[in-house]
Amino acid sequence: MKTLLILAYECVPYHRPGSTIGAQRPYQFAKHLPEVGWKVIVVCCDFNKRWTVTSEDAIHFIKDTMPQWLEELNQSNSVLIPLPSKKSAGYWDRLWLNCVEIDTALGTFLPKNGFAISAIRKISSIVKLFRGDYSQSWQDVAYKASMALVRETPIDFILAEHGPDAGVHVARKLHIQTRIKWCVDFRDPVLQFQNRYARPMVKLIYRHYLKSAEFIVNVNEYWAYLDQVDYQKPCFVVTNGYDQDEFQNTHPLNRPNHSKLILYYGGNIKIPYQNFNLLFEALYHLDGNDVNFVYVGNAHEFVRRQAKAFKIDQKVVCYPHLDRGKYLNMVRQADFLVLLSIQENKSRIFRNGFYPGKVFEYFAIRKPIICIPGDRAILDKLIQETKTGQSFDNSRYLSAYLSEMLMLKKEMKPIPYFPDSRVGFYTRKNQAKKLASYMYAALEGLIKGMNDFEFQ
Repeated sequence: MKTLLILAYECVPYHRPGSTIGAQRPYQFAKHLPEVGWKVIVVCCDFNKRWTVTSEDAIHFIKDTMPQWLEELNQSNSVLIPLPSKKSAGYWDRLWLNCVEIDTALGTFLPKNGFAISAIRKISSIVKLFRGDYSQSWQDVAYKASMALVRETPIDFILAEHGPDAGVHVARKLHIQTRIKWCVDFRDPVLQFQNRYARPMVKLIYRHYLKSAEFIVNVNEYWAYLDQVDYQKPCFVVTNGYDQDEFQNTHPLNRPNHSKLILYYGGNIKIPYQNFNLLFEALYHLDGNDVNFVYVGNAHEFVRRQAKAFKIDQKVVCYPHLDRGKYLNMVRQADFLVLLSIQENKSRIFRNGFYPGKVFEYFAIRKPIICIPGDRAILDKLIQETKTGQSFDNSRYLSAYLSEMLMLKKEMKPIPYFPDSRVGFYTRKNQAKKLASYMYAALEGLIKGMNDFEFQ
């Protein structure tokens, strides 16, 4: 078997709460790649040990835990190594950290107030473009741990997860020292959170960083196309996916027998790009309270205020968070799964839509999807090709559709759902196989000229 080293700042179960979809990616690669000939070592950052150690502490930690890692690798085809990060990565990193408030529960940042602090933060942010983002303090620990692994066990290929950017910095440095081939997995566009003045500089910086990389992976065709244009490297699509066994007994046959139609959405929303306005307009047009919408996620207060503004608060139930058992029970009761698209003609990144990570989770749940609004782009195409639901741009049409489905429910008739066999293409196992094929090609020197998508 070949051995893959994945450098992932975020990885389940050691991730920050707001990175669930992204953190699943390296974890699922580690789960499925052994089935296609790859042992996997995932080096990640332990959320509860971020900004906690000195360089000396990190060295002792690596020495003390290395025997355990190697033993796990001998007994299993995949091993997950959670590492702490240093208190800071030097002067500029320390300066930047002093200018922000860190929410230790969520792992998010807010700038501190004050003109001088703001100026210092902006200057240090510019310097850190060349050194690393908020994950910079993990780079040195990850590099030392990776070099220790290289000395003890053969590593055939390196995959750097992004974002944040620590994995890219470490993989590039490892390649310089060991000549091990590497690639990068961009779960989101690099330029997404950069302002328009910084984007040309960031593009050039990453073009330089990725010069030695074999190829780039992204999660949809359009973003892979943008990466190919921006960074001039071979690019491939490995979508997020689903594992059917995660959602046993959630399909329509297990729907309770009641006279209400229940729509469900779980997770965050991208404000201001996404909202429930169209759905709430449709609910407003419906008489009575027989169609209910259930929301679970961090935006529960925002959604509750929206529902009140539309005068449908009796039809909407919001929860801040549910544990896994309660979440699955909520899904079992749902008749439809709501999906929010993004389509912004003025945005280069979202001009052709995107795949929300939960669309593949919805495939596994096996219940019809209501996508609002239609993006007339890649998400609509995906739903149409897999026959997993419908997209709506008009609240009156959606209202009429929900009325029709409610009538079926009351008449004890099944709600139509006949997904196409192409849904199976999006299992995490199949996506891991795609990634493996690209890595094998890179090792054989065959990656140049390859392409797995056509985007016009």
